[in-house]
Amino acid sequence: MVASVDASLSIDHGDGIGMRTLRRQIRIDTDASQSAQFSDQGDSGSVVLDLDLRIIGLLFGGSSDGSATFANQIVVALDELAVDLPDATTPPADASDAVPATSAPSGG
Repeated sequence: MVASVDASLSIDHGDGIGMRTLRRQIRIDTDASQSAQFSDQGDSGSVVLDLDLRIIGLLFGGSSDGSATFANQIVVALDELAVDLPDATTPPADASDAVPATSAPSGG
């Protein structure tokens, strides 16, 4: 459950970078009745969706006890990277490379 879209947290990025405070981040509190945690190690870079399946964030970390997950607001992340997400109704430039949404990955 999104608890805040205006969370601030300080992260130690280590030697040469040090502490940095991130502001206007998305905080997701784990719904323990649904799952023990929302995210886990290795989930950084995953998109976070709202209930309408729209991308709202880019996951980057969480608390060590799994009670909270943090994500960059996707609009800010895209602006910083100077990229745009393609419109879901626009086919890729080479439609032959597209995988239909109903296709299951093949075993191998």
